[in-house]
Amino acid sequence: MSEQQLMAFYKEFLLEPFALELAVMQPCDIGCNYCFANLDGRRHKIAFSDMAEVLDVLANFKNGDSVEAQLLRLKYPVLMSNRVDPFGRRNRLSSIKILELFRDLDIRAGFQTKGFVNPEDFDTVMELIEPSWFYISIAFDPAHEFLCRKIEPGSISIRDRLALIPKLAERGHLVYVGVNPCVPDWIENPYAFLKQLKDSGVRGIFCSNLGLTRPQYNLMTATEKANLESLLQEIMGKRQAPQRHVDFLHYCIDSALELGLTVATGQIGISNEFWTPAMELYPRLFPLTTEFVNLCYRDMRQGSRISQSYFVEFIERRTPPGMRGLIGRYIRDSNPTICLKYTEWSDEMSYKDLAKIIWDNPESTFHPINYRCFSLLGEREDDTIVEVPDAGGSPIMIFNPEGMGGKPWGEAPRYYLAEG
Repeated sequence: MSEQQLMAFYKEFLLEPFALELAVMQPCDIGCNYCFANLDGRRHKIAFSDMAEVLDVLANFKNGDSVEAQLLRLKYPVLMSNRVDPFGRRNRLSSIKILELFRDLDIRAGFQTKGFVNPEDFDTVMELIEPSWFYISIAFDPAHEFLCRKIEPGSISIRDRLALIPKLAERGHLVYVGVNPCVPDWIENPYAFLKQLKDSGVRGIFCSNLGLTRPQYNLMTATEKANLESLLQEIMGKRQAPQRHVDFLHYCIDSALELGLTVATGQIGISNEFWTPAMELYPRLFPLTTEFVNLCYRDMRQGSRISQSYFVEFIERRTPPGMRGLIGRYIRDSNPTICLKYTEWSDEMSYKDLAKIIWDNPESTFHPINYRCFSLLGEREDDTIVEVPDAGGSPIMIFNPEGMGGKPWGEAPRYYLAEG
């Protein structure tokens, strides 16, 4: 499936609640040297230069058969955007036109941005949207403004992004900040920086270590490599982030939680209300594994066994009933590893079908076992530990928050032995 401008957001299924994602013009002209979307776009030669495709979908969504049209009819909001900045120089005018159309069609949106490159756009956009979810990307503190200008050449200043936060919060928008990537050399005093965010109206942060693949590195320009030279020397060729980066990330998580910010980071295993305000703001959103984690903290105790049916029922409650379309094809194209083992994988399937396959494939990135408060039920067999399935052959998962060692970023062991 070739990449579309407006597409079902299955690549982030169970990780983000937005069911649809829109990139108007691609590539993004913010030009962040580390951006996976820009680098992957170069590899696949992805470029969008007009709005014809988007306008066609929107003009026909009330009668269309595509997954996107069905989701729009069901009032799922659109994320703008995980691939481009909607308010950058290249996209700003097109995004405003799209938002005018969204208003007329009663379509809601959420936003990932580094801010408004044209300050006059702020008032225009505010008049077009209801209270919405905003993710403002700020990976540097103000002391590193010069470095930020080199690495994020098309972005507005850090100070302007910080000034945007209270303006959005005062208007009832949900404001979150992406301290992403979370790099030790880019933030001098994390606690003070996070306190500044909290005091300005930020509800939570998303943070993660930087990871780049070799193909992404090979697509970087000489200037981009020079700008990130010392960082690239640390991270390239490593299967895991360097320990000082991991320690810095953990310190940021601990500091944010101490300050009363919610935190989203990888597969964190704590009860987490990061997405709860968004769930209350929008009439419909996709399910999240963090919701499932919260449900387990509410209803289960240490060592409780979790069956396939419990997970499937959760997914069924939070996805569109009866919708089939080409869900299987979308998932396969977004993340092919999920279906490698399954000859019964079908392009057309229900969300219930999908939930069963996810559960039966713990190696999938979608599986809740990736969240750190869970383990798989296992038993010793000679010198190894093997998985213990249920009567139907499906994995049994164990709610194991004690296995995290009392740390919000701790990780329970892969297996929980049947004898205790």
